[in-house]
Amino acid sequence: MTGIPEGLSPAPPIDYAAILEHEQMQERPDPESPSRLARSCVTPTADGGAPIVAYPPRRLVRAGQLLEEAGARVVLQSLCRDDLTEAFDAILRELAMVLADDCLPRLSRNAAGRLPCALTEVMTPGRRCEEVPGRELVNRTFVAGEEVEVCRVAQLAVHDGVVAPGEGWFFEHDDSAEASGRCPPGRTHRITSRGPPLAEDYEIACWWSTSGSADDPLGVGSSCATGCGQRVEGHQNPLACEPASRTCQPPCERSSECLGGYTCFAGFCVNPTC
Repeated sequence: MTGIPEGLSPAPPIDYAAILEHEQMQERPDPESPSRLARSCVTPTADGGAPIVAYPPRRLVRAGQLLEEAGARVVLQSLCRDDLTEAFDAILRELAMVLADDCLPRLSRNAAGRLPCALTEVMTPGRRCEEVPGRELVNRTFVAGEEVEVCRVAQLAVHDGVVAPGEGWFFEHDDSAEASGRCPPGRTHRITSRGPPLAEDYEIACWWSTSGSADDPLGVGSSCATGCGQRVEGHQNPLACEPASRTCQPPCERSSECLGGYTCFAGFCVNPTC
């Protein structure tokens, strides 16, 4: 929220060029006081107090543009109004989208018809992975002092929109009006399970490929069967085999080692929205 003229509080997509080209956004001397910049807005307040005064926030607008180009969500609203309700509503809507975000990056299925994602679920006490179709034991943990099993749920292959038979999960496009308003085109998905329902406590992690092809054995997301250990430009460490997905992924100790806004989770760089 900054001092752009009131008429320039845009809904996405933000036209940064139009904002920066606006007459009131130009850095020019104030005719009334040449020692300072001309104001981008002067807005009276409802209580009759001192008016809201702002100057062309060109650097902030450019910063927002660069953040958006890097993959961040950006809301650009004007301070130049006596009622900021609409501006705060826009910010809160964007926060709600982030907190409930199921918008995935553009992931490519490999030759087997699967995405570079792994879904695990925590069983209730006394329930075992081997008892549930499409589950495989990957770990054990403690919940409320009781040992429980952590299962990897089989991902069903999808070829030309046709889902392979069996029990497990897959992503499908969500074309509902609610989802379309929340995600960019082509990035709206929902998790669908076939067979036994997913446990209430489940987690999904996705990885991205820097090679341009999920089948490229030299890229992130390739099968561990092809052998890991190769280096990928931009990553500090050689790729290593991520045990849940059984794919070659960038190992990490902290999120600063991950590219593209990804975060370090369980020793590997993963999509933070999954």
